[in-house]
Amino acid sequence: MMNHPRYSEYALLTCLAIAAVAAFLTLAAMLSRLSCAPAGPPEEYVPIRLVPLQ
Repeated sequence: MMNHPRYSEYALLTCLAIAAVAAFLTLAAMLSRLSCAPAGPPEEYVPIRLVPLQ
C-alpha cells in the first residue's frame, strides 16, 4: 500500500523543504543584487520590477 499513514507527513516535509530552499535562493538573489547596486539611498531600489533573466 503506497498510502500509508506517514505519507502526508513526508509530503508536508518535502513541501516545506522546497519552500525553504526557494526562500533562501530568493533571499540570496536579492542580497547579491543589492550588494552589486550602486551606493545611494535604499529608497531608489524599493520599487520591484520584474526583469526577464538573461
